[in-house]
Amino acid sequence: LKQVATHLTTNKRVPCLLKSCHVRRAELLNSLGTAPKFFKTDWRLVSGLGMGHVLGAGFVWHKTLGVPYLPGSSVKGLMRAWAEQWGGASSAEVKRLFGPRGEEAQTSPDTGSLIVFDAIPVGSVKLEVDIMNPHYAPYYKDNLKPPADYYSPRPIFFLTVAPGVEFSFALASRTRNNNDVESGFKLLTEALTTIGAGGKTAVGYGYFNPVVIPERT
Repeated sequence: LKQVATHLTTNKRVPCLLKSCHVRRAELLNSLGTAPKFFKTDWRLVSGLGMGHVLGAGFVWHKTLGVPYLPGSSVKGLMRAWAEQWGGASSAEVKRLFGPRGEEAQTSPDTGSLIVFDAIPVGSVKLEVDIMNPHYAPYYKDNLKPPADYYSPRPIFFLTVAPGVEFSFALASRTRNNNDVESGFKLLTEALTTIGAGGKTAVGYGYFNPVVIPERT
């Protein structure tokens, strides 16, 4: 894992690939009448821990860029959860922005006004190796065994995005409604700074801070 982290951090092609990606995406967003907003990881970020992996802890990689990212579907789910549970948005507004749920979604072709793009890193990407150290592995496998302190710990190493890595988040409106995009970015900002994205948010992972003036080199 350390070799993977070092390789990504020192790979000089990665910033070039990301720059090309963001140039193309900026043109697309401009044609849709919108622009990205930028956020930096406040601490570590981990996404995809539950995915299958030979080392026991997964990680989400962009399939063409080879960098960690947050899928647009995950970002949309984060925004909707915040809007419904904490953000104070009305049910009508949530439905207009994100589309219907449940059985109604099966019969209605409406997918909501907002188009939510993947959140992609900007510039260089730094990874760090982290560790989980569960002490009760036998209890987790068999709840008839007690969660006793005499079990041996089972360290599990996993990759994380380091603090201070900048990501580009983008939204657009299918109906070209700028008010919907502004409402979406408001919900996104509140969600990223309050409940975080990805896994292990309960212990401080996945929180972001807005970047007012993106730093560029």
